[in-house]
Amino acid sequence: MNPNVLSKSELMFEIERNWAALTGWIASLTGDQLTAIHDPQGWTVKDHLIHINRWEHWAISYLRGEPCYIDLGIEESLYRNGSIDAINAVIYQQTKGMPLQEVLAQLQETHHQLMGLLSQCSEAELQKPYHEEWEEKAPAEDRPTVANVLVDGTAHHYAEHLQWMKDLSGENE
Repeated sequence: MNPNVLSKSELMFEIERNWAALTGWIASLTGDQLTAIHDPQGWTVKDHLIHINRWEHWAISYLRGEPCYIDLGIEESLYRNGSIDAINAVIYQQTKGMPLQEVLAQLQETHHQLMGLLSQCSEAELQKPYHEEWEEKAPAEDRPTVANVLVDGTAHHYAEHLQWMKDLSGENE
């Protein structure tokens, strides 16, 4: 097996390891730390958590074979043609007013759903080349596996945002 290809057990381990780091850190914060400190773009820690939640919804939709843009809450044309920054800006505008307790509850529920779906996936399903119906079809050997795309969209995404949230809270100073 290609050493860059993750097995199902490696994928699930990485997701849970990074999830534990993220949720452990969140649990150490006060409500004000989650909602009152804004970065230059206006995002709070809560907004980062909503963002993570929406992109976990993307993974759930992908695993179910459903259109991913729907659970992201965006138009299909933006999903197909827009940049990640444009997509994230729309998500931010739509969700910035969500109450903190709703955000935290949805974050936990979505993660639970995602892990349940992943546990039902076979190794073969996760080792298939990643694709979305609408995107240009690169040769299968040139595409990452579903597992590799999912680890980037979950575990690595949590870690990336955790660093940004720690910077925002002043922890990394």
